[in-house]
Amino acid sequence: MAAARLERIHVDSLWARRAGGLRASLLRSIDLVERGPSPTRLAQLERLLQQGYTILTNAAREIPASPPQGK
Repeated sequence: MAAARLERIHVDSLWARRAGGLRASLLRSIDLVERGPSPTRLAQLERLLQQGYTILTNAAREIPASPPQGK
């Protein structure tokens, strides 16, 4: 889910470039864990997921609040 969300960050966002690189690393790490989990691979995946959520949080802060509908 994090990889799919990272892909959807708007290209004009300051976080888009970081998200693209992290997404590629995240997908590689998932592939390695699926081939054979090890403590090192799982720790790497956890670190990448944490970075992904940090980027998503920061990118979400760039989204302007929309005015209430119907008022």
